[in-house]
Amino acid sequence: MIDPFQDYDQAYADFRWNVPRHLNMATQVCDLWCERDPDKTAIIDATDLGNIKHYTYADLSRAADTLAHHLKGLGVSSGDRIGVLRSQDLWTAAAHIAIWKLGAISIPLFKLFGPEALSSRILDAGAKCVIVDEEGHSGLSALNVTQVLPEELTLSDQPFACVNTSAETPAVLIYTSGTTGKSKGALHAHRVLMGHLPGVEVSHDFLGQNGDVIWTPADWAWIGGLFDVLMPGLALGVPVVAARLASADFALCNAASSRPSAASRFVALSSVDTATAVWAASLALVASFSSASFFSLSSFISWASFSSLS
Repeated sequence: MIDPFQDYDQAYADFRWNVPRHLNMATQVCDLWCERDPDKTAIIDATDLGNIKHYTYADLSRAADTLAHHLKGLGVSSGDRIGVLRSQDLWTAAAHIAIWKLGAISIPLFKLFGPEALSSRILDAGAKCVIVDEEGHSGLSALNVTQVLPEELTLSDQPFACVNTSAETPAVLIYTSGTTGKSKGALHAHRVLMGHLPGVEVSHDFLGQNGDVIWTPADWAWIGGLFDVLMPGLALGVPVVAARLASADFALCNAASSRPSAASRFVALSSVDTATAVWAASLALVASFSSASFFSLSSFISWASFSSLS
């Protein structure tokens, strides 16, 4: 964690990368906190505002270890590519952690991909299996790939130790959006999170302070959601809010917010600019989180920008 500073030029001059030879992101985002403070909140699931769920690092570790044992039983080993086709929730975070513990490579996959976009990524990566949610995806039916639904597993208390990986060991294969041609896979090693942390910490007023909570409406299948919010939050001990929203879930924001003017403004904006509407929807939902005393966000990240709420 970066110590708060006042003089950027001096901080820049003094900064040094200190990447350890042996590194596994599963240890960074889960195991270290589980050893230090297992009852600390890791994820706040706010998909259902009438039933907010708080998951601790112990809960996250148990889910990840259970899934890691199951994947190992399916023959998953170091270097295998495993798809994660889920949205924001505990099991999505646990899926990446379980895969990294095995020394395998996770592939974040967007739930709203069409069949062609989904199959092109899975086939190009040579995925051994795909971790799915209860909704599944019609695009998987034509592919000869094993589907794993974590909700069907019985949680186990048997720990799973990380395999020995280095900072250079491949860990995650993230595909580009494909807006300028065929989607391309970018392979990142376990050091990728360390590379993201300084920028995330500083841009959010030194994220990791007592009371910090973070959320993004961006799906965790994209690098912004995964490595600018979820994994940095977990690594820094900052509770991460999970809220699985439709692209324009007006009803949720309108019903949950005690500030109807905010919800009304974003609904009006939606007819003009979809991006602006989603931004306004996010603000309305953030207002509902805080005003209903569910929890207080210190900041949230949208697709191309962030907003400090302190």
